[in-house]
Amino acid sequence: MSAEPRTSREHGNAYNIFVLVLTLMSLAIMALQLLPLDTATLDLLRVYDNAICVIFLVDFVYNLLGSRPKSTYFVYQRGWLDLLGSLPTLGVFQLTALFRLARLSRLARIGKLLGGQNRTALIRDVVDNRG
Repeated sequence: MSAEPRTSREHGNAYNIFVLVLTLMSLAIMALQLLPLDTATLDLLRVYDNAICVIFLVDFVYNLLGSRPKSTYFVYQRGWLDLLGSLPTLGVFQLTALFRLARLSRLARIGKLLGGQNRTALIRDVVDNRG
C-alpha cells in the first residue's frame, strides 16, 4: 500500500491578508482591554474579541478538515496553536484570553508566507484585485 501524501489547504493572498488583519486587530483589542477604560467600552471590546474568536475557530475547523492526515495541520503546521488562540472567553472564562498570545505564531506564519519571493505575487495580486 502506498502512503497517503501529506496535504493541507492552500490559501490565496486575499485570504492571508484577511487573516493577518484579523490577527492584528485581535492583538490590538487584547492590548486595549488592559487599559483602564469604561465598562461599556470594555464590553464592546469583548464582543469584538469573541466575534474574531468565532471566525478563527471556523478557520481552524476549515483548515483541519482540509488537511490529510489531520496531523499535518494540527501538529506540523501548529494548528493546535490556532485552536488555543481561537477559544472565546464568552465573558466567563477570562483566563482563556491569555491563549490569544498563540496568535503570534499565526502572525509569524503569515508574515513568512507573504514575504520573500511571494512579495511580488502579493503586490501584483493586490494591484490586480484592488476593488
